[in-house]
Amino acid sequence: MNDIFSPGFREFSSQLLTAFCKGTEHNVVDKSEVIHLFEKFVDNNFETIQKYAYVDPTKNYTRNLILENEHFSLMVLCWNPYAKSCIHAHGGSQCWLRVLKGQVKECLWDCDPYKESKINTPPHRVSFANPNDVLYIDDNKGVHCIENLENPTITLHCYAPPYKSSKCFDASTGAEFIGSSIFDSESLLLKNPNLSPFEEIYGGDEVMEDAGCGCDDYGKDCSCGH
Repeated sequence: MNDIFSPGFREFSSQLLTAFCKGTEHNVVDKSEVIHLFEKFVDNNFETIQKYAYVDPTKNYTRNLILENEHFSLMVLCWNPYAKSCIHAHGGSQCWLRVLKGQVKECLWDCDPYKESKINTPPHRVSFANPNDVLYIDDNKGVHCIENLENPTITLHCYAPPYKSSKCFDASTGAEFIGSSIFDSESLLLKNPNLSPFEEIYGGDEVMEDAGCGCDDYGKDCSCGH
């Protein structure tokens, strides 16, 4: 594995790969096992994650791919204050999210995303996740949107298997569309000219502490007014 990864992160990635390979053999990934790996992952000062934490201050959030293989993808998302994603499914994949810095709000709609053509009801459940909290979702649980609050936030995401597109819903009209998974950086290759290191935009003292609508981030121009 690339030597840019710290020993703690290499161990974490290896354990994830073992869990997902085992899941492939049994045609299902044990979500609780991966949640446990996410919860116990403690990387000294999150040194590896910090290298991947790039932010575009003009976007709701910035997607930075760390690694991807046939079993899973791992990425860091940097959220600007008050940013939020569109309502979205997960392309048939399982999704884990750990908050590294800041706080996010999750709005969940308990529905089958592939039977719905529009979402125009309030969410069925709203919850908040703080540093070190882990969220899990798959398409059987419904669709959700993630909203950042007033402070810049960093989250670590894992998708198994990786997916390139998913069903989404416009935050203003509720209408469905297919969104593409677009990365602003891939394995430290910067694809977006507006990227800067997170600590340069928001300061480095508390970076990686251990303790709008987002439709454009899914490859869609929308009328959400963010």
